[in-house]
Amino acid sequence: HDDGYLSECLLNLRNKGIAVETDSPLCYNTHSPMENYGKGRRLPMENEARQKIEPQYKWRLTDIYETEEDWEKALQRVVSLNDQMKGYRGRLGESAAVLAEALALDEKLSVELEQMFLYTKLYRDLDHADPYYQSLNDRALSVLYQVQEDGAFVMPELAAIQPDTLLKWVRETPALRDYAHMADDIIRSRAHVLSEREEQLMAMATPALETMDTAFTLLDSVD
Repeated sequence: HDDGYLSECLLNLRNKGIAVETDSPLCYNTHSPMENYGKGRRLPMENEARQKIEPQYKWRLTDIYETEEDWEKALQRVVSLNDQMKGYRGRLGESAAVLAEALALDEKLSVELEQMFLYTKLYRDLDHADPYYQSLNDRALSVLYQVQEDGAFVMPELAAIQPDTLLKWVRETPALRDYAHMADDIIRSRAHVLSEREEQLMAMATPALETMDTAFTLLDSVD
C-alpha cells in the first residue's frame, strides 16, 4: 500500500484510542497529521480514558463470566477444588483408580483456575491505572500461587511411580488412557524431577521473582 493509505490506518488506530508504537517515517513526515511524533515514539491515545472507547473496540469479557458475582463463585470453586486436591497428597501411587481420580480433579482445577485468573488479568490489561481491577487481579494471583504451592507434590509423586507400573495402569485403565503421552513424558524426565520440597520452594519464590516485571509493566503502560 502507498504511504497515504498507511498513514490513514495509523491515524484511524490512534483515533480509536489505540496507542501505536512505530518506527515508520509516516509518524514524523511533515505532511502527516502525526508530524509531531518522533521516530520510535509511542503515539498517545486520542481518548486517554479507556471508558471513552466504544464497546466494540474492547474485549467482551462477559463471554467468560456474565457478572463479577459469577467470577467470585468461580474463585471459591477453585479454592474448594484445591482443598480436594490436597487430599491426594501421598496417595498418587496407591492404585490406578486413585491416580485417575486425582488427575481428573487436577485437570478440572487447572481449567477453572486458568479461566478465573484470565478474567481478572484481561480486565486489568484494559486499564493498568485502574486500582480496582489491579486488586481483583492480585486476589486471583494469590489463589494461583497457593494452588501452585499446594500442588508441589504432584510431579514428584508421579515420577516416583515405577515406569512399568505407570505404563501398565495407563494401558489397562480406560480413565487413564488420555494421559499416555503425559506418562511417557514423566518417565522420560523422572531423573530431573525435583523433590516435593524443592518444587514447593520454586512455587513460593514465584511471587517475588515476578514482582519487578509486574511493576515495570504497570508503570510502562500507565506512563
